[in-house]
Parts: sequence; C-alpha cells; structure tokens
Amino acid sequence: MDIIPGIVFFILIVFLVTMILASSAPWLPTRRKDMERVLKLATIAPGEVFYDLGCGDGRLVVEASRAGAKAVGLDISLMSYFMSLVRVAAARSRAKIAFKNLFRQNLSDADIVYLFLTPPAMPKIKNKLESELKKGARVISYAFAIPGLELVAADQPPNRQSIYLYRI
Repeated sequence: MDIIPGIVFFILIVFLVTMILASSAPWLPTRRKDMERVLKLATIAPGEVFYDLGCGDGRLVVEASRAGAKAVGLDISLMSYFMSLVRVAAARSRAKIAFKNLFRQNLSDADIVYLFLTPPAMPKIKNKLESELKKGARVISYAFAIPGLELVAADQPPNRQSIYLYRI
C-alpha cells in the first residue's frame, strides 16, 4: 500500500513535465461542432496521409481515419497520448498515435496537416511545413492564421473559430 502514493506522485510529475514541454500546443481541443468544418476543408481522399500535430484526445485523428485517410496523431503530452490511444482502440480505428514532438516528425509523406498551435509557434511551423511538405499538400490551421503561407480558403462564420486552409 505504501507504493501507491509513490506511483501517483510519479504520474503527476510526468504529467506536469509533459505539459510544460507542450508549450507550442497546450491542450485545448478542437470543438466537436468545428470538426465537421475541418474535415470539409480537408477534402480527404481515400488513402491520403493526414497528420494531426498535437492531437489532444485523438477525436479528429479517428474521424480522419473514418473518412479514409491514413491518419497519424502526434502529441508530446503523456495524458493526451494515452487518451488518444484509448480513443483509437475504443473506436477500433486504424489511426496511429505517436508520442512525439511535432517538430521532430518528418512530414514529407503528408497530404494534409492539421494543427491548432499558438501564434508564437507559427513562424517555426511555417518553416517546417515549407521545407518538408510536398507540392500540393494541404495545411489546416484552427483558430490562428499562419503568416506567410498561401491562403486558399478561410471558414469564418460569426461567433465561431476561424479555420484556415493553405496549400504548399
């Protein structure tokens, strides 16, 4: 019984450390009512590779997989990573979840990249996207624009978060 407080303390420390490391994308999920808008802008074709950078609880990765994508979610928060694994398993989805820093993932095979990052992370992610993504790849940003990328469309209904679509 004396081991249980030690385990709880260890889990708490790991959780806090991963939350600090996840400063580019603190856990704030895409609203459920906005996921349909994201998927509509993504126009996923069967077999396309879809990355969710900072996948949170994995809801969007599962839905992208259901739409026919080879969906991959990345997260550096242990809590988010485990929540995503549980969601993928519960949905019997083929989506993949990786415990990985999004800046250390090669995105060259991506057809679609989705992100919900903070404005300070945008210049760094812009450089990564431009250097790694193939011509024609689509980038969808929730809530915040990515300055310097070619905007293709913006879904900006009143009283809702903006969603931006870019093409490399």
